[in-house]
Amino acid sequence: MGERAKRLKGNNAMARGSSSQHQLVDEFFTSEAQRQNYLTKFANRTVASSKYVDVAFFENELQKNPEQFGIFPLLKRAGLYKLLKNKKNWTPKNVRIFFANMKWDDVDNCIVSEIRGKEVRKGQHHLAQFLGCEASGHMFGDHQSTLKKVDGYDAQIVLKSLLAEPPEYVMDTTNFSASKFTFQNRLLHYIVEDCITNKQENHAFANAAEQMIMYCICSQDKFNLPYFIIEKMTRCSKTTSLSLSYASLISWILEKNGINPLTDEEREEAAQREREAAAAAQVDGTSSHPPSHGASNSEVLSAIEHLQRTVDEGFGQVNNTLNDFLARSQALEVATIDNSQMIKDVERHFGSQD
Repeated sequence: MGERAKRLKGNNAMARGSSSQHQLVDEFFTSEAQRQNYLTKFANRTVASSKYVDVAFFENELQKNPEQFGIFPLLKRAGLYKLLKNKKNWTPKNVRIFFANMKWDDVDNCIVSEIRGKEVRKGQHHLAQFLGCEASGHMFGDHQSTLKKVDGYDAQIVLKSLLAEPPEYVMDTTNFSASKFTFQNRLLHYIVEDCITNKQENHAFANAAEQMIMYCICSQDKFNLPYFIIEKMTRCSKTTSLSLSYASLISWILEKNGINPLTDEEREEAAQREREAAAAAQVDGTSSHPPSHGASNSEVLSAIEHLQRTVDEGFGQVNNTLNDFLARSQALEVATIDNSQMIKDVERHFGSQD
């Protein structure tokens, strides 16, 4: 990150100091300059939908069908579970303010932000401890140009490793059609795009960075998750065309730093949504499932229940001619290259914190 540190020296370096409360000019900002920067550049920025994975469900399915869900032990081994499971509630304004006030400290090599007069500092090793992973492995960001710094990187090797029957040469590796992946790798791509790169896009294509993450997970070749997240956050703060990523993670970081990520009113609204979701689950006789969180609780809970019923019935809606879940899954993978219906069913087991 040395090159970026040099670029951001001076204007972007935030003065180091304590995390004590500074005098506020309003509820969120310590200076008028902060407030104007937020209003001018960040107040209307899009915040990417924050997703989490119902890991317990998929681990249960792993016992029934290890071929289709075998990626989950690999995700766990890669130290990704804490990030995938995170479902902290968040509000767009706090996320936008965090990015608006974010700078790079080239002395401590960390990002620094401030909200409600309190400073937040996160470097690679701090973030690694926070996420329960290691700050080691291949260092790259979400932009394709950063992959050139990875020793021995070969886009052809990376992409071919993800294909069941790779061609001799892949014409376009930059944005590869995800429909050509096997079911397991399509599921992995969903997880990577929703939770690790946290893009505000559809799942039709896998870009070079996503392919590299998938390759590292499948081959158990380490990649530096904290580095990736910090690079992505920094790019989001500088590139207005990008959606602001990692909303739930930022909310979690704020909370751990003693900053309420929600106002009292927002906390009560979130609690009410949880109570309503729990009540709905009890009425449906599915109270054994943990309630979802966020603005789309009821929708997500309903989708999860639907997927559970679908799986329990052996994916009957996917292929009614077969008699058990494993046979249906295998037949579907042979019969269709994009596994579209099966992916749609599984996608419903991804929660949203919008």
